[in-house]
Amino acid sequence: MCPVNGIINEPVIVTVKVCDEAKGVEKDFRCELDVLMIEMPYFKDFLIKDGQFISEVEILVHCDLKIFEWLLLYARKHIDPDAYKECILSTSNVLALLVSSNFLKMEHLTSECLEYFCKHAGDIIASPFSLDCLGDSLVERIALGLKLEELDKIKDKKDKIKSKIFFKKIEHLFDPEYTTSYCPNNAAYLFRCQKCGKILTRNISIIVPCLPNRFIISRRGDMIPVHDPMEPSEKELISTDEPSHQCIEASDYSKQSHTPTSSITFSNLHCRSVVTSNINGQITMPISQKLTSFSCTELLIQWFVESGNWRDVFWKLWATINLQVSQ
Repeated sequence: MCPVNGIINEPVIVTVKVCDEAKGVEKDFRCELDVLMIEMPYFKDFLIKDGQFISEVEILVHCDLKIFEWLLLYARKHIDPDAYKECILSTSNVLALLVSSNFLKMEHLTSECLEYFCKHAGDIIASPFSLDCLGDSLVERIALGLKLEELDKIKDKKDKIKSKIFFKKIEHLFDPEYTTSYCPNNAAYLFRCQKCGKILTRNISIIVPCLPNRFIISRRGDMIPVHDPMEPSEKELISTDEPSHQCIEASDYSKQSHTPTSSITFSNLHCRSVVTSNINGQITMPISQKLTSFSCTELLIQWFVESGNWRDVFWKLWATINLQVSQ
């Protein structure tokens, strides 16, 4: 109900014109203003100004008709629960509903779609639909929702999304607050010692030896290595173009060609000194060749060039920061 001057009046009905460009048809959908404001917050800025309803605004949405009808039934499920019973998530509609609900700021539905995607990721990836419609923020949330053991089991022959997810998990490792049961350490303070050339974190630098003469003796009589971190490189970012997203039916995704992209932005790697080959001191380039600084971005690119996939890069980084020392 829409309150006007403190008096509750009849519900204000809003007409939303939906244009289905793929099918070349249009259709008007009618919905209560209050429902749109609560369930589809995207429309709020267009319909309400200074607390008042703007009646002269015409709303035009480009979306598949069936998908928008599904979204509207979801939004009105408390008003018409019987009609909503026909709305079921499936591998054929979850992509369109995920992208559309995210665009319309329908957070609850977006979360449901993400949960469904993670639970049925193998079937969705194996379907003929392209996943290029998924923006960076959605891939990020999928990466958070998928456990490593689940991700490793997924078969993605065309590499629709698996590399992107592993790339996101690499970003997670550089978060200074990041820690999990499978990864107790993070790469936020990864560095390369300019004396011995090893890749280290704060935690492992106190147990991995440097050069034979670089150590101190603690009060307890323990030998503690003394490493000398290299300066971080100023060049840290790789830019990328964000793909455009549309509200289209999942059946149309299969018509889009999938082109893998290799240019990616490291969002968590700003001004980080994270570089080098491995903990065993097998240095790709000798220290004597004037290596005065390192970039984590350049390191990860180097590892990617060597392995050809982000999965191997992730596990190489994971093994570097979670070094196991035998007693």
